[in-house]
Amino acid sequence: MKSARRRYSAPALDKGLDILEHLAAERMPLSQLEVAQGLGRTSGEIYRMLMCLAERGYVIREPESGKFRLTLRLYELGHKQNPTMLLRGAARLPMESLAEEARQACHLSVQYGRSLLVLMERMPTHICLAVGEGTVYPLIQTNSGKVMLSRMSQEAVVELVGDDPLYAAMNESKRKAFFKRLEKIRQSGELVT
Repeated sequence: MKSARRRYSAPALDKGLDILEHLAAERMPLSQLEVAQGLGRTSGEIYRMLMCLAERGYVIREPESGKFRLTLRLYELGHKQNPTMLLRGAARLPMESLAEEARQACHLSVQYGRSLLVLMERMPTHICLAVGEGTVYPLIQTNSGKVMLSRMSQEAVVELVGDDPLYAAMNESKRKAFFKRLEKIRQSGELVT
């Protein structure tokens, strides 16, 4: 996630992370030139970084096409120290019980910057609509996000979502209604739609 206010600069690290994020966003492997063009950089700027990422096992160059794609190295690292595993383990049985009782899907989400990240979902045994794990939504667009925001002060909410395009697009009247809704959620302790 890119921050609007950065305290420190590490250009080489930024370049490497930009490459990883760009490759992750693409469905097909990319050539060195395609990566460079996608990032608005020269092919020469990208070459050394791609070679380093390949040596460290984060990307692989396909022998047939010469194009680069991500390996499972990030997946492996993400599962070595996964702070969500205990949370998911503790939530699994209560969520399964709730899903069956309500006959609706339920999900466990956490704040992820100004977004909401779905960590786990549980569905009842019958057919229903559900939100996939790993999905990210803007906090102000979801009911779960609104419940999270209702626990914060108005100043904290503005600081968190102030540069969110959805919030920025709201006129003063819509912003007042938004905060009025958050206050109603705060007072009632729930959001029923």
